Amino acid sequence: MGEELNKPIKQYNPKDNQNIYLKYGLNSVQGWKASMEDYILDFAESDPQKVLNIFGIFDGYGGREISKYLSIHFFEFLKNNENFKNAKYKEALSETFLEIDKSFKTNNVQKELTKYSEEFKTLKEQEIKNIYSIEEKANEDELKQMITFNEVLDPRNIENSNVADFTGSSGIIILICDNKNLFIANAGNSRCLVLNKEGVIINKTKDHSMDNSEEKKRVNLARSLNEEEDNIRFEKNKQEEYLEITKGFGFMEFKGNEWMDQRDQEVSADPDIIEVPLKEIKYIIIGSHGIFEGNPHDINNEDNTNNKICKYFIEEIKNDENKNYSKIIEEYFEKNISKDKNDEKGLDNMSCIIISLKDKIQEFVKNKEIIEEEKRKKEEEEIKRKKEEEERKKEEEQRKREEEKKKREEERRKAEEKNKKIEEDKKEEENKKEEGENKKNERNEDNNKIGEDNNK
Repeated sequence: MGEELNKPIKQYNPKDNQNIYLKYGLNSVQGWKASMEDYILDFAESDPQKVLNIFGIFDGYGGREISKYLSIHFFEFLKNNENFKNAKYKEALSETFLEIDKSFKTNNVQKELTKYSEEFKTLKEQEIKNIYSIEEKANEDELKQMITFNEVLDPRNIENSNVADFTGSSGIIILICDNKNLFIANAGNSRCLVLNKEGVIINKTKDHSMDNSEEKKRVNLARSLNEEEDNIRFEKNKQEEYLEITKGFGFMEFKGNEWMDQRDQEVSADPDIIEVPLKEIKYIIIGSHGIFEGNPHDINNEDNTNNKICKYFIEEIKNDENKNYSKIIEEYFEKNISKDKNDEKGLDNMSCIIISLKDKIQEFVKNKEIIEEEKRKKEEEEIKRKKEEEERKKEEEQRKREEEKKKREEERRKAEEKNKKIEEDKKEEENKKEEGENKKNERNEDNNKIGEDNNK
């Protein structure tokens, strides 16, 4: 997206920094593009009692407003997230991506983006002069015409337009914090490569584009089309163009389906989240799309490109351990910025961050593991104690039930014995009574018989 200059701008933006846990360097360059749309976020906590480091690259598309906004506000949104405060970092990153993207529909954010657009207007005029005057030597009248022409076509100049409707940004964030894992959040086609101490890639992000079969399926499902399409089309400056990414911030015109979840829109800000154990990591390389150009969506070539970049950086680091990482990146840019604007690669803005983890981070991880192991043991002991307590309660309840049962059986036995005794006594009494009656009857019979005999 965007015009190329007649001569690359090689104004580098180096920065190197470190804390007790890591060392890093970053750099960026505008190159052949008419404007610089990459922005970098870096924060390394200086307090040795805290572990909080966040790095990110926002690669703008169609403008730099969104990428600039993200570089300023992303960390602020993340720190205010409730899951972040509760150390649920995976959920916090995912929610922050979506929350920021949703905010582009609010008036306050739209005003800030419009402010950036106003700031960039004077830069835009200079960019047009850069494009058309360096070699073509256009006169002042021609330059004015070109500036007017671009202003007419620029959708920013449409009344009540929302900059976020037609501009956007990819976003890649890594978080090293109070956790034994590295967290990576990615939406777009910037990349993060995670390397071990041998410089071998052990994990990496994937690009979100229509060349990714899963993304193509998701996008076409979001469109509810019977026939699949291979591109996301949009109109810019009265011409049809293709959007290079299927995930990212902004591009709200592709997120207007009110009946569809935010994560499922045609272009989605829902990031992929990757967790990598810190104890396996030595180096982390983050780059905007520009440093990975060269048929980047061909799977085999993508791996070759990643490996080639990693090999270059690691060799440079090991050749001179005192060399600033930003200088290594600058030298890489110098080698890879195209010599000719007609080339297919080396024309884009380039931004890169190299991070190496110190031994202190491994100590932190070990301590974290010890603490977690102790916590796990305590939890297991507590679970065991509760289980034993429950079993004791059950046994006690069972004992009580058995005692109650025995008591009831004893009471029933005694009642039966008592009833039996009453029955026996009653029967004995009846027998005695019957016996007495029988004897009485016998006496009466005897008396009657004696009387009869006397009468004779």
